[in-house]
Amino acid sequence: MSKKGFFSQLISLISGANRYEEIDIQESYLLERAAVRVPLDNFPIRVTFSRLHMGLIIFPEIFLDAAADHYPESLIVCNADQDKSVMQGFIRIDKKGDTLILGSHDDSQSAILNYPDNMDLRRLKIVHDGDALIFQSLVIDAEIYLVPFDKTSIKIQVEQRKQHLKTIRDIYGGSIEPLSESESLNTIKKVNELLEVEAYRPLDNRGKPGGVVEIPTKLVPVIVGDLHAQVDNLLTLLSQNNILTAMEEGTAVLVILGDAVHSEVTGELDKMDSSLLMMDLIFKLMIRFPQQVFYIRGNHDSFSKNIFKEGVAQCLMWEHAIRGQRGEEYLHEVKRFYKLLPYVVMSKDYVACHAAPIRTHFDKDMLVNIYEHQGLVRELTRNRLRQRNYPAGYHKRDVHHFKMEQGVSMDTQFLVSHSPLNRKDPLWREAGRIKDHHIVFSANIPWIGVFTRVHNQIVPLSYHQEPIGVLIKDMD
Repeated sequence: MSKKGFFSQLISLISGANRYEEIDIQESYLLERAAVRVPLDNFPIRVTFSRLHMGLIIFPEIFLDAAADHYPESLIVCNADQDKSVMQGFIRIDKKGDTLILGSHDDSQSAILNYPDNMDLRRLKIVHDGDALIFQSLVIDAEIYLVPFDKTSIKIQVEQRKQHLKTIRDIYGGSIEPLSESESLNTIKKVNELLEVEAYRPLDNRGKPGGVVEIPTKLVPVIVGDLHAQVDNLLTLLSQNNILTAMEEGTAVLVILGDAVHSEVTGELDKMDSSLLMMDLIFKLMIRFPQQVFYIRGNHDSFSKNIFKEGVAQCLMWEHAIRGQRGEEYLHEVKRFYKLLPYVVMSKDYVACHAAPIRTHFDKDMLVNIYEHQGLVRELTRNRLRQRNYPAGYHKRDVHHFKMEQGVSMDTQFLVSHSPLNRKDPLWREAGRIKDHHIVFSANIPWIGVFTRVHNQIVPLSYHQEPIGVLIKDMD
């Protein structure tokens, strides 16, 4: 047991931490029924479930900047045996008071951590105590061991993330700054040429890629919600969890559910420079990964005079900014880009669009030829979940109808963005109490939400924003 100073003992007495034996993990420790307290400076550690023949790793979250000083207590839990060279599932224990019950009671947790079939409903309780984690076995004779883990693994992860920054820089062609007028025009023209023959899109009756993207099941999706000009949010995702590596290897796809432009930060609603930069970055990604990056159209992906945010006509200001900074030819190409975009992405286990399900009758042919059906466009890009302040929105029956009309099973995951729960939480599972219906929002600060597939199940993950643009620029 570690020794404590007077003030540490006093704080422990006040907080109730003295109820637990405090241990330093220097060697394998058998966790019995009594709860123990492990200071954060012991981590990373391995939690071994001997009877289940599996283990978990709990390690400090990897930051590349000063955020590590602001969030020193943030910890990540992942399966110890998963392939570290591919995208991984993980669960967070972020701050004092967070409680994690490990067990098969949560389908998402079971998929993320890849539990065996004989995992108990509730096997281990972990509580964040500020400067320590408290572990308590919930099963008699569970044979749970806390084992020290090699701290050099942290350095390896840091180096991997730094390599991702170099890759991003190579893709973009330098620091993440707005492209010149000539380069931006050449870039968007290349993108539009690619969209004319975009992969996985059935052709409409004009012979052009239609309104649906059909992603093969073998490709792991990284589904990103509204970004609203938060460039560092997208850069953070690209620098995390081997997402870029998987895209380069052709095993994953990045799906952006529209509305990458127009900041929603107070005081920046009328600022369009970050929107131009965001689209420059997305266009560079689409050129580098023509079969791995897909952009689904949202309501802000337009120049409509009817799109307002707190009284600011953002779409009209967007058009004015493009014309003023990039010229009429570039503006023409952006309009062409919007017309070429799909509206729905689907695979065997998920369907996603920007805003809402279609509530009227439709079929797949109508979706493919959606340019002829503007009523469907309005549903997919503008409607919202029914709530007290939005009684005209969609509800459970509409989600079921949408799945039925597309011919997918009722347990297919349906994902939208557009209507975040709040400005703090990036993920809203079972939104509106509708089973297998989720909202993902990726423009919040600091938390960025995505959905992906882990062990054959669509699951939510969240990441902490970092100033990646500045870090890439500092590489100069």
